[in-house]
Amino acid sequence: MITVRTLREGEPFPQHLATGFEGMAVMNSFCWVAERNDRIIGILMAAPCHGLVFIVRIRAEEGNPMAVPMLFRNCMRDCKELGFVAYFSYIDPQRELEASMIPICTRAGGIQVTQLQVPLVGSIEKAARF
Repeated sequence: MITVRTLREGEPFPQHLATGFEGMAVMNSFCWVAERNDRIIGILMAAPCHGLVFIVRIRAEEGNPMAVPMLFRNCMRDCKELGFVAYFSYIDPQRELEASMIPICTRAGGIQVTQLQVPLVGSIEKAARF
């Protein structure tokens, strides 16, 4: 059976899910994890953003496809309780796990924006010099 919860305060970030955030400071209360037999098998990382929730990353171990909709549902339920009104995310449709979010979003009345967007990522320390 899979259960979902947020990372506990002080709990180490799961290192085996290849999120790209290993070793970085994260907001535990916005990291939902899926567990099976007391082992973390998936994670949905989100961030509050002016009344919206940005889904930063979703990952699950191979062979655990149900972790994705469970993580999404729990995140949405919790964020609704916190007063957030919408979510947004970027996915890589070539990654099967991320592509599985498309039908979940559309069945829930969401839309897939097809305009080309270029994500920008950089160091705050270096950008602060400009």
